[in-house]
Amino acid sequence: MNTNISDFQVKAQSIASTVSSLSPAEALAKSFTCDRPTIDSAIKAYMSLCAARSMTKAGHDNSNNNNMSNGSQCYFSKSSNPQMAALLCARSLLKAINSFIIPSNLGEKKGNEKTADDEEKKLELEVVRIVWNGLVKNGKKPSMILGRTSLSHVFPIIKEQCFNIFDDENNTDMNEQSNDFYPKDVDLDEVEVFINEFGKLLCDAEKRKNSIISMDNNDDSKNLNTDDDSCLLWDLDGGKSELERRRKRRELKSSCVRKDEKEDNDRLTIEEIE
Repeated sequence: MNTNISDFQVKAQSIASTVSSLSPAEALAKSFTCDRPTIDSAIKAYMSLCAARSMTKAGHDNSNNNNMSNGSQCYFSKSSNPQMAALLCARSLLKAINSFIIPSNLGEKKGNEKTADDEEKKLELEVVRIVWNGLVKNGKKPSMILGRTSLSHVFPIIKEQCFNIFDDENNTDMNEQSNDFYPKDVDLDEVEVFINEFGKLLCDAEKRKNSIISMDNNDDSKNLNTDDDSCLLWDLDGGKSELERRRKRRELKSSCVRKDEKEDNDRLTIEEIE
């Protein structure tokens, strides 16, 4: 028993020594590579979510309400095989992510005034750029190693350069460039909704992370009454807590309906007696 304690102390001291010797940039880089779930896992979860929606009658009924707004949910109503359409879109998104080289001017701000927060963010962006580009240049996939924090910095520019929504139909050069990532067998409008919603859920997850409001699952009536699909993609538990909240809400709603029905029956009985 004492030997086990001694071994544990030696390992703990070794880890502490390693961490304390890291520079801020090295510590950030290490944290990015340990960020879980990975981008790959989140995209696969999102693919399954979109396919499942599309396979339900509700999905097809609501599909006509899809538009290019950030609030749209993705349904593959125009495809004879929604599961394949979701798979093709997920592959295209992963292809864009894993081949993307982050430009050196990412996150640069114009003007002379810079705050401490600006400097901290600049360091974080630079570390993301170095780690991300290093992986791509060495033939490795950022989606398999990095997670939400890294992607949140990079996704807006990936979306702009790889999945841009073109208002000018005459801009053929940019359309040809974008065609490298759009899956050919999926309706373009549905591809764009797929990309837009993924970006929205990424932003929602970042907002939850940065929120000052407590996210205690046992004492959060707001969460209990609101679905948050970003939890299904980016939570460490794979969305289990979110699904449990939804189950509790259904049970509560069912209980309220039964209570209302009982009260209606009681009132009807009293009226009949009178």
